[in-house]
Amino acid sequence: MEKSSTQFKERGSMGELAVEGLFAGIAAGLVMLLYLMVSGILSGEAASVMPGRFSIQVPPNPLQGALLHLAVSGIYGMLFGIIWRFVGGRISCWLAAVLYALAIYLLAIFVLLPGTGTPLLKIAPLHFALAHLVYGLGLGLWFRSK
Repeated sequence: MEKSSTQFKERGSMGELAVEGLFAGIAAGLVMLLYLMVSGILSGEAASVMPGRFSIQVPPNPLQGALLHLAVSGIYGMLFGIIWRFVGGRISCWLAAVLYALAIYLLAIFVLLPGTGTPLLKIAPLHFALAHLVYGLGLGLWFRSK
């Protein structure tokens, strides 16, 4: 009993880790979006095209898309914070974060996005996968520094 109480104090409460995850997710989501924007620019797209792909408005609104992406990134980060509360110490923070990002990527391409007609499907699969890797590395960096 005392050991689990000590582990709880070392890693923080679930609420604290959820809040840390929120901030980590937003920061990692911002880096992910920047990566996607640069990859789009390098393939000849205007800078506003990539954030517009996350928009639910027609025609796409790049600001709305960027904010929606950051909101979802924050929520996924909160979930990672809660998961980290239970797996922290049993697995490397980097590995946990990268596996988590891989799971989000697989969930997106096999469950959430197919059949939706979303413009996110126009992102090159390699860049979409690498963007999720960037997200996972961002989460790992945030939680590793704590």
